[in-house]
Amino acid sequence: MMWENMVRYMDYMCSRENGFLVDYGLGDWKPPKGCTAVCPTVVTDTALFYANAQIMAKCCALLGEADPYTELSQKVKSAWRNAFLADKELYKSQTFLACGIYWGLFEADEIPEKAKAL
Repeated sequence: MMWENMVRYMDYMCSRENGFLVDYGLGDWKPPKGCTAVCPTVVTDTALFYANAQIMAKCCALLGEADPYTELSQKVKSAWRNAFLADKELYKSQTFLACGIYWGLFEADEIPEKAKAL
């Protein structure tokens, strides 16, 4: 079973976080032609950190393991929202908008507005 490796990967991600934000991957390295808005790597990396924590929480429930990941995912989501929602430049980035919608970082009542902007 891969559970131990999954836990090690999350431990690694946790070792890279700073205030529940992570910044170490490729990110939005190639926005669409003509688009000047580039989404910082920390936006997409943190979104994946959040998604992975949610997956781990579901796995804990299925495996009967202790679940530190539900609380972690909520802290990551709060950090993402606090760090990025007020940055109006990010709203020019398709990656930022799509990332927030797809990974559930925007609240349900925010999605129609974000989808329209996308």
